[in-house]
Amino acid sequence: MPIEHHRRQRLATLMDTRRAELRYRWTDLAALSGISYEAIRAIRNGTGDIRLLTQRALETALQWEYGSIQAILDGRPPTPARTAMPDELPPLTADERRLVIAFVQGIRETTCSGEPGRRTA
Repeated sequence: MPIEHHRRQRLATLMDTRRAELRYRWTDLAALSGISYEAIRAIRNGTGDIRLLTQRALETALQWEYGSIQAILDGRPPTPARTAMPDELPPLTADERRLVIAFVQGIRETTCSGEPGRRTA
């Protein structure tokens, strides 16, 4: 059964808004999703099928939770993909802390060494 025009129009608008928020071009979205530019254009124009795998690929590229496209088509808002926030990450072990400190010190030594072609702080 074809999806009503106003629902597809809403999907196109929200996809465009999200694409702009992420500073993607449509060709970037095509590359990130693995869906051709032409197929994305057909979806936006309301002429292309939106199979489940296509939905998942677009949702991943647009950084939405799975099910967001169906939610949009049902009249609900998309859900941004959840990312771990620093306060939700487990604490570093002593070994991990030492590795991070050594890594940062290595970066400082490299960037502050005054070598030609290197940035100095």
